[in-house]
Formats: sequence, structure tokens, C-alpha cells
Amino acid sequence: MTERIACTDSNKINQQVEFAGFWLRVVAFLIDSLILAATDFLLDKLFSSIWINWVLPLGYFVGFNSSKYQGTIGKIIVGIRITDLSGNRISVIRALARYCVPNIFLVFQVLCFIYFWSSYLARSISEGILALILLFFSSIGLIIGYLMTAFTVRKQALHDIVCETLVIRADT
Repeated sequence: MTERIACTDSNKINQQVEFAGFWLRVVAFLIDSLILAATDFLLDKLFSSIWINWVLPLGYFVGFNSSKYQGTIGKIIVGIRITDLSGNRISVIRALARYCVPNIFLVFQVLCFIYFWSSYLARSISEGILALILLFFSSIGLIIGYLMTAFTVRKQALHDIVCETLVIRADT
């Protein structure tokens, strides 16, 4: 699907854009995951720090998404880029927010998992069931947040809607 957006950049006024679909974004994410896994493996051998697992993806996604490339290496390879609703490059703050929205669900899942195991060790069945229910609903929220890409008009995931960003084909 294509749409005209009013870009504030004088070179791109009233440009026609094509939104990046779900599977194109999945391929870009898989490429980024491979890059991050390889980098994490090498850095972990050198520095052996748990912070690498947190800081590396944060810096990678926020840095690349707010850069002049407007996307990570995976997005560049598949030919898509991230813009604001006007077609402009996003700021570091918006890229950080875009990174944090889905990760809120992941942090909640980790907390539910810890709660489940602590209730299991304490032999509290009711708290364990509650933890599993919370874990299930946070997983559903995360999945729906990404699957929205396939069903929204502008092919936006939850984090795109919250942060007012678009993922478009780079050649548009």
C-alpha cells in the first residue's frame, strides 16, 4: 500500500511512500539478531559482562534507527527505513522510546517468570498459577504488538503507533 506524506524536508515534499510489511521487517530483525549474537559472542569473550547483553542491543537499535541511515543493518539490507509520521529521520529520544515499548513486555515476562519460580520453590500453587496467567497475557500483548503490522493500514506495530513512526521502503 502506498500513501502520500507531507515531509518537512524540502527535497521530499509530499512524497509517495510504500510501507514495509510484516515479513520484510521479520527478515530485517533476523539479520539484526544474527549480527547482535555474533557481536555479543565476541565481546562476551573479551569482557565477560552481563551488561553487554543489555547495552549492546540498546545502542545498536537506538543508534542506527536515529542515524542518517534511518535503520539498522538488517533494515538497510532489506531496503527499509524508519521515519516519523512526516517522513523525517527520528530523534534519539524517539528511537529509545521505540526500543523500550516492546521491551516493557519482555521485562514484565522476566518478572513473571521469576515470580513463578519463587512461588514454585515456596510451594504456593495459587501464586504460581497467577504468575503463569500474567506471563501468558504479557506474551499475548507482545505478540499482538508485533502482529499489528500485518493488519494496520500503515503497517505499524504497537511501538510504531505509540512512538508515531513509520517503517517504509527505502526506495520511496
